[in-house]
Amino acid sequence: MKKTLVILSAAILMLTLFACRNPADQNRDAETAAVETTVTETTVAETAAEEAASESQTDDAPAEQDAADQGIFDAQADSEETPEENAEDAYENASVDTASKDTDAAQETTASEEGTTLATQENPPIVDFLLGFLAQYDKIMIPILGGVLLLLIVSIILLLRKGKKEKKRAAQSPHPIPAHPGLAVEPQAAIPAGEAQPMYMTLVTFEPDNQAPLKVVRVHNIGKRKNQEDSFGVSNLKDQTLCAQKGVLAVVADGMGGLKGGEDVSSIAVLSMLQAFSDTNTGKSDTQELTDLLNQAVQKVNAQLVRTVGLKKGGSTLMAVIIHGRELSWVSVGDSRTALFRGGKLTDLNRKHIYAAELEEMVRQNRITPQQAANHPDRNKLTSYLGMGELKYIDRSVRPMQLCGGDKIILMSDGIFNTLTDPDIEQILSLPIEQIGDRLETAVLQKNNPYQDNFTAVVLEIPNN
Repeated sequence: MKKTLVILSAAILMLTLFACRNPADQNRDAETAAVETTVTETTVAETAAEEAASESQTDDAPAEQDAADQGIFDAQADSEETPEENAEDAYENASVDTASKDTDAAQETTASEEGTTLATQENPPIVDFLLGFLAQYDKIMIPILGGVLLLLIVSIILLLRKGKKEKKRAAQSPHPIPAHPGLAVEPQAAIPAGEAQPMYMTLVTFEPDNQAPLKVVRVHNIGKRKNQEDSFGVSNLKDQTLCAQKGVLAVVADGMGGLKGGEDVSSIAVLSMLQAFSDTNTGKSDTQELTDLLNQAVQKVNAQLVRTVGLKKGGSTLMAVIIHGRELSWVSVGDSRTALFRGGKLTDLNRKHIYAAELEEMVRQNRITPQQAANHPDRNKLTSYLGMGELKYIDRSVRPMQLCGGDKIILMSDGIFNTLTDPDIEQILSLPIEQIGDRLETAVLQKNNPYQDNFTAVVLEIPNN
């Protein structure tokens, strides 16, 4: 694209320079064209004269014979003239012959020079057409060509600036999440579509430390997408002081692939919450702590988007939980799921912030029919997400939920629950915690969905003791 604009700019610049050339050059071109026209007309006239002379010679043959006979008598009469008169006549005839020869030589020289000029100035038809067009409409073409040239130059400058910004943004991107003391944050990665997926693209981990307050499993896979736009993190389980004072924080964010910078937004949100949770030590309740962490994440995401692509042009869902002892607090924005697995059943803790929820409310108010709600084309669009500016909806716990030994909390992106059914997930969560990660990933991949989204899950199990 850039090369094409450069070539067009050069061509238009040349045309503009031609249209703006010196008026003397334009007059010289006009004189040349006039000479060419005169030579052509002279040639045609001479040809016609020669044909007329030839016909005149044929028709006047008898008259020439009479003139010849008459010439005998004239010669006899002339012989009677005096010597002085004969000398004067001879001198006049010689002068006429000399002048005639000089005129013929000058005409031949002029014709030769004009022929040379014409041969030198011959151009292809398309060039002659363009030159004539520009010469005729030069007053109009100068501002037009100048404006187009200026537009092309501005376009090239904008493209170059955009390329520099993208490179700078890529170099400064917070994705992957940098290392941070006290944070257990997993790396992000991406591979081109169609290539074999290396092992580091799949992350399945299990925390076997018996001293940890929880057992944690993480599943993270790129699916069939080009970029990994899911981000997640868990606070440091080995920091006993942090776990005792504030509990364990788990966060999952699903970047919106339909918008720019989804992976950046999800990474910023997760990193912001984990850093703030690790760095602060306040006496706030877990519910208030989550609300404050979410507000900080929203502010950082909005600030990043304002500096780069703009609000509502990048977005992410987010869900986070704090498990402190056997109490659970949670917060959610978007359509990702936070669920409690207890007694073999999966129970959602949050609602999905999608337009379908508003359509169902319209059905309850008899504003639309159930069929209209079910067939609405925007029913699955998000109505609240990080990156939209001020959040429209936030789901959170009003007070901490009491947990029991053996309970499992799962935070999962839609790459899992849109591929697996709830019975599938319940069957996997019924397994020992050590087996859940591998089985969950295998179950998703075995569906062989050609459009498989990124999928991420964090499972936390409450110990029985």
